[in-house]
Parts: sequence; structure tokens; C-alpha cells
Amino acid sequence: MVTVERFKKELIQGFVEFWEQAHPREQSGEHADNILALLSMPYYNQDLHLIARENESIVASAFILTVEYPYLVIKTIPGYAWTADMLFSAIIELAKARGMKHIYIATGKSDRELQAFVTARKFRFEKKELRLNTKLNSAQHMPVHTHVAEPSDFEEIIEVLEEAFHGEHVDVRRYIELHGEQLTNGEFIVIVYREDQVIAGAIVLQINPNDGRKAYIPLVGVRGKFRHCGIGRALVEAAKAWAYAHGVNEISLAVNSENACAVELYLKSGFEIYDEVYLYSYMVE
Repeated sequence: MVTVERFKKELIQGFVEFWEQAHPREQSGEHADNILALLSMPYYNQDLHLIARENESIVASAFILTVEYPYLVIKTIPGYAWTADMLFSAIIELAKARGMKHIYIATGKSDRELQAFVTARKFRFEKKELRLNTKLNSAQHMPVHTHVAEPSDFEEIIEVLEEAFHGEHVDVRRYIELHGEQLTNGEFIVIVYREDQVIAGAIVLQINPNDGRKAYIPLVGVRGKFRHCGIGRALVEAAKAWAYAHGVNEISLAVNSENACAVELYLKSGFEIYDEVYLYSYMVE
């Protein structure tokens, strides 16, 4: 008999074993340390994590990350795809209780089971994202006008990023505030570009807490009147310079495939496309 219950941290070892079953390394390249890093992030909430168990073994998992937007991660081991419906119904009730209006889910183009799931549940297609990464193998100087932000800069940084992400489902303020603790331990860095004492742009660099050699760029934005002036490129190069100087050797990011300017910027900055995913939304009624 399969039962649905809240995930508890004391089940972490069984959860890692489940995750590896759900993602055979030779098929997806996803590793146990990835999920351990995810569960330690400030936007992970254990109260929004459900699992399905059979005979004490975890066979399925669903949780909502409150990152830029409520993001659903749902996985099953082979032979238990049908349990996704059980977890989805339960997780929607949790989302309703939290006042969420929409949740989002990403699927790979080869993930047929998840594609079938979002189709059956009438998710709405939002966009295709490209996943890119770059290897860092040499030191470089941070470009002129760029520097690591101070706490006093954060209101202006939020203003810059909110302008850059206007019209998208991105809660910039919540995202920045969630990482307040990480600002003091060097796991969450914001670099700004100043022009005439005004913050013209900002880039966020998040260090993997379980592997300090890897980092992720979740947010980067430039004020409208400063765009197309090379500031975006300078911010990316500044992030790479800071990262390499602090022991990071790989940076990854995701970008909307229709944002041609951003894609070109990252490619010119040495990033390479390694995957593409499709983002869907679901209205929580």
C-alpha cells in the first residue's frame, strides 16, 4: 500500500537512495549531492515537501521551491509514475493553504513521463529555457565600475532587478531577503556596476553550499537606460573573476531561449548550452 506523508529530515538517507533511483546517473547526470544542496537552500521549505512510501521505501516525491516563483519538483522511481497524481493533488492543497496562485514546473525534452503529466493536468506552456555553463580556468580582473555590493546597496539592487524582471513571475525582493543569512558566509554574492554613483546593473552569484567549486547565476539585470552599453557583459565577467578568485571552477545559469540578446551575451562570455527545458504554469484554483 502506498501512503502520502510529509517528508522528514530523518528520512534523508532513504531520500537520497530514492533520488538516485529516480535519476540513474548514466541517463541524467544528476547526482545525490545536487539534491542535498537543494534541500539546504533557504528557498526549500520542508512543510511543502510530500513523499509517497511503500513498505517504508520512498517511491515518489513532490516539493515546491519558493525561488523566483513557486516551482514544483516531482519525481517517481520506475514503475510508480501513477503516484505522481496522488502527490500532485495533495501538494495543490498545500499551495492553496499558502495562498499561491500559480505553480510552475520544468521538463526536459526527453522526459516523456513528465511531459505526459503536464499535458494531462493541463499545464500552460510558458517558455523554453536554455541551460548553460562555463568552466573557469584562469584569473582575471573585475572590470572597472564593478564591485561586490554592500548591505546598504540592497534596496537599490532590488529596484534594478525588479525593473529588469518586470512582467515576469519573479519576486525579486523575496528572493534577496531569503538569502540574507548566506550573505554573511560568502555563499550568496551580489556584484553591481556603478555609473555616476548610480547602480546601473547587478548580478547575483550563488555558491553551491555542498560544493564550493560550483556556482549558479539566478539573477542579472540592467536598468533600461543603461542597456546595450556593455554593462551586462561587464557584470558577467566580474562574476567570473570573483568566482575564480574564490575557488569556483564552474558557473551555470538558465535563460529564456527567446531572449536573443542574453543568449548572445552568455555565449560571447564563454558559456555553452548543455540542455534545454520547458517551463509550464498551473493555476491553483
